[in-house]
Amino acid sequence: MSYYTIKNRLIMAADKMIFAAEKLPEGSKKEANLNLADDILTFIEEVEKLVEDRKSTRLNSSHRCISYA
Repeated sequence: MSYYTIKNRLIMAADKMIFAAEKLPEGSKKEANLNLADDILTFIEEVEKLVEDRKSTRLNSSHRCISYA
């Protein structure tokens, strides 16, 4: 499974949790669901930062040095 497939599934899960939580009455599990959905979205953002950092340097096999994107 690719990174983008996992990312999209996590985003869809978070969206479903937010949608379901909005239907819940105050005081029930609404706050917990919203917090978990927020944690999932924050996690995705942090992973994207790591992926971007990883893509910023490349070692080309035909060169002896690291090139920076």
